[in-house]
Amino acid sequence: MDNTNTYLLDFFSSLQKEGRVFSTQFRKHLQDLASVEDYGCRQQLQRKGTEVKHVWYVLEGALRTRNFYDKKDQDVTSCLWFPGQWAGVFTHLFSSTRSDRVIEAITDSVVIRFPFAELLAIRMQFPEEWMWVAGSMIEMYIRSCDYRHEQMITLSARERYQQLLGEHPEVFQMIKQQEIASYLNISREELSRLRAVRS
Repeated sequence: MDNTNTYLLDFFSSLQKEGRVFSTQFRKHLQDLASVEDYGCRQQLQRKGTEVKHVWYVLEGALRTRNFYDKKDQDVTSCLWFPGQWAGVFTHLFSSTRSDRVIEAITDSVVIRFPFAELLAIRMQFPEEWMWVAGSMIEMYIRSCDYRHEQMITLSARERYQQLLGEHPEVFQMIKQQEIASYLNISREELSRLRAVRS
């Protein structure tokens, strides 16, 4: 891509917080591993049943994780990922199991793809800087899990709907009502009622 260097600079800037500065050598290693990629709407980054090898940093657009919980393989939107966030099937990265879920773009998106094994391999050479990257990834995953858990146990369906609408109104134009309803852990009919009340 023509804007690869710009995207990588934005990525480094987002991680170099609180006085952290990456060394030239570490930046070079990350640049060699990084692939800036475009994905069209509904294009899959991670397919169900395939080996989990990569993590992605979202630069533009949005992604969703689809889990399959019932016998009919009805998919459930378990995660939504936006610019500045890491996406991946994190629970499978350290095991040999294949992905039981899908990650797909829900609008035209730009991401940085990293091969996780190669990213892991440079940790001994650059332990402190590697922890900045790994730490941001782990923090994002834990925060997203905690955030979702807190939403489900402390907020009503109406409050979860209003929160998503307030934080990411664009999502309602990107994915189907059933996909939004599954993310909010409500029925499609209940979502329709909530939208009708708001309008």
